[in-house]
Amino acid sequence: MSTISLQTRILLGAVGTALLAVFLVWASITAAVDRFVEHPDFNVPAPIAENCLADPATYSELPFGGGTMRLYAADGTRAGGEPLAADLLELPVGKSIRVRPSNHRQLVRRLATEGDCAFVAFDFGERATMDLAFRGGVAFGIFVAMLAAMMLSYRFTVVPLLVRIERLRVAGVRVGASDYAFAADTVGDDLTAISEVLDRSHERITTDRAELVRRHEGLERYLAEIAHDLRTPLGSMILALQDVDATAASDDSRSTARRALSDATYVATLVENLH
Repeated sequence: MSTISLQTRILLGAVGTALLAVFLVWASITAAVDRFVEHPDFNVPAPIAENCLADPATYSELPFGGGTMRLYAADGTRAGGEPLAADLLELPVGKSIRVRPSNHRQLVRRLATEGDCAFVAFDFGERATMDLAFRGGVAFGIFVAMLAAMMLSYRFTVVPLLVRIERLRVAGVRVGASDYAFAADTVGDDLTAISEVLDRSHERITTDRAELVRRHEGLERYLAEIAHDLRTPLGSMILALQDVDATAASDDSRSTARRALSDATYVATLVENLH
C-alpha cells in the first residue's frame, strides 16, 4: 500500500502537469518554426515578386518578416555578396528549397529562369539567437503562469478540500465514541452527504447503546429481585428437607429426602449466583 499522502500526490500532479505543458508548448513552437516559417512551399508575396522582376535593383536586399530577403541572378551571383551554392542553380522555377548555411535558416526560391531576380533567398537568422531564446522565453513564461495558477488553485480549492476530508476521517474514526466531533459540513456536495451520514450514524449508535444499557440494567434489577424472592423459600425448603432426612423412619425415605436436599441446594446455589 502506498504511503504517499493525498497532499503530496496533488502537488506532484500539479508539477507534472506544468512540465508537460512546457514540453507541449516547446514542441508546438518547434513545429511551427520548422514547418511553417521554413516550409518549402512558402511563396513570395505577389507584389514583391512582380516588383522584383520589374526592377531587381530596388529589391536587391531588404528586411522581410524578421529576416532578410536577398536577390540573386540566374548564375547565382549578387552584388557585394557570396553566390548561391552550385546545386541550387538547378532548382526549377516556382520551387523552393530549405538550406542552413553557417547555422542560418534560409529558404531559397526560384522566380525566373534568367535576369537579376532569378532567385530570392530568405535568411531567417541563427537558431541560437532566435529559436532558443523565443522558445525558452515562451516556455518559461507559460511554466510560471501555470505554476502560479496551480498554486492559487491549491490554496483556495485543494487546501479547503483536504481540511474537509481530514475532518471526515477524524469523524469516521471516532464515530460512536464519547469524544466524537460532529463533521458539520454545510457546503452542499457529496462530502456534505457523507458528513451527514456519519453524524446520523453517531446519533443512532449512541441512542442504541443507551437503550441497551437501560435494558441491561433493568434486566439485572429484575433478576436480582427474583433471586431475592427465591432465597427465603429455598432456605426454608432446605431446612425442612434436612429435618426429614434426620427423622426418616426408613432407608428409602432418607434416600429420597437426601436427593431432594441435593437438588434444593443446587437450585439455591444458582439463585445465589444469579443474585
